[in-house]
Amino acid sequence: MNINDFSSANRYIILPSKSRPRVYLPIDTKSISDNAFCLYQPFSLKGKMVKSFARIIFHNFNALAKRIFPTYSLTKSEFLSVLEDELKVPLKSAMYLATDKNKMVLQLQTGNDILGYLKYALNTQGVRQIKTEINALRLLAKDKIVPSPLLTGEFEGRPYILSPNLQGQIKILSKEKYDTVLNRMKREHKFALDQHPRILSLLHRLRDQGLAVHAARLENLCSLSKHNYFEVFEHGDFAPWNLVDHWNEIIPFDLENFVEHGIEHFDEIKYHFQINHLLRHKKGKKLISAIRNKMPIQEFDIIFQAYLIKEISENYDIGKPYQLEAELLENI
Repeated sequence: MNINDFSSANRYIILPSKSRPRVYLPIDTKSISDNAFCLYQPFSLKGKMVKSFARIIFHNFNALAKRIFPTYSLTKSEFLSVLEDELKVPLKSAMYLATDKNKMVLQLQTGNDILGYLKYALNTQGVRQIKTEINALRLLAKDKIVPSPLLTGEFEGRPYILSPNLQGQIKILSKEKYDTVLNRMKREHKFALDQHPRILSLLHRLRDQGLAVHAARLENLCSLSKHNYFEVFEHGDFAPWNLVDHWNEIIPFDLENFVEHGIEHFDEIKYHFQINHLLRHKKGKKLISAIRNKMPIQEFDIIFQAYLIKEISENYDIGKPYQLEAELLENI
């Protein structure tokens, strides 16, 4: 599939550039472009500057901007027609190819409003992720942690899910703020590490993967642990860009790596790992120290090593390198 399989009948701008496309945004009118720019959420300073400049130009000088910037006219795809029939409203789509290239993400507009955000699976891995997310939303919506999806379905044999638009800020949050989510995702039972469902499942998977060295290391960590750990609903990619501050309520999204029988602390480690490695470019002992300083828990070294082993297992499954995680294991 290509971008034309998801477009509406609109004029589009490609950001940050045609040679490095991240998003395809409809810009026919001021209100359409204002909504479309909400899909693009860069965290780098350069990306934020590009977005801010383009958004201001298309908001204030839309007709002129369409003559200055290169734009592309696309036609309505069959998929958009199917969605219009399902939802009984006319739609405009902004498009984003997910970083892992397993999913297409669409922002759907109707009238002057953003209806919601749709994910469509592009390959086998994408199918698995979207099915995981549908299950996650089903479980978490029961506890009112997330809103229920607006629509789920299949197109050409692949699943999609449409979630409602959540207005709010996406930014680095204080511990007090993100803890409101983690505490709500905590379940009632605690387990010793060697009896925890998350660890037992991870050990089983490591053995199936032939990662015997890491399985043995995890077993040794279990023997050293003296504490019990809560079972939780584990987000799986708990990071600033997957949390929205919606009217002072923090709501998680992008739940495609969700784990129903998770373990506490893995999500919080992921949060600080992503900030300090991806945004602040820390490595080795400096990265470990930065995360440890944010998480003064008694068995940090044990839980952090278990987290790294979990990351190695997940990366192994999708053929992604895990040299960074292996090197961190040797530095702790």
